[in-house]
Amino acid sequence: MKKIISILIILISLNTYAQDKEQEIKELQFNYLSFLKSEGYVGSIDEDGDIKFKYEGKTYWIWPSKSNYFSMSYYMNNKEEGCSNKIKAIVKAANGTLKATSVSILGENCSLIKINTETLLANPNDYKLLFNRCIRLIRLQVDRWREEYAKYQ
Repeated sequence: MKKIISILIILISLNTYAQDKEQEIKELQFNYLSFLKSEGYVGSIDEDGDIKFKYEGKTYWIWPSKSNYFSMSYYMNNKEEGCSNKIKAIVKAANGTLKATSVSILGENCSLIKINTETLLANPNDYKLLFNRCIRLIRLQVDRWREEYAKYQ
């Protein structure tokens, strides 16, 4: 009987946690979309729950996960090169340049290059202060990627 009660308590706790997490993500999505709108951007929520928006013709993504964490990403197409040693070397070289960003290879046949910046937040709304910096960091990393890529041409 004690085991059944313990299992029920655990299941109820997990369900409550899942609902709280889902609510936190919905609030983050709303906050991010409201902020983007106030800054003149048009944002939308994709099928994964990520926030998609355009900046100077390029698409960026914000990953809503926790109120004390902010993550922004940019993806580049890599269908031509695939998982070549050249691409792996460029990713490794690009990763060593900016501490605030990371570069990774994603997808089957390494079809995407992801440039990401993430940070912990002291206060949930601090992402507003970091937003432009995150875009600049990603753009710097894209430029660095292109410089490294050009070395292999």
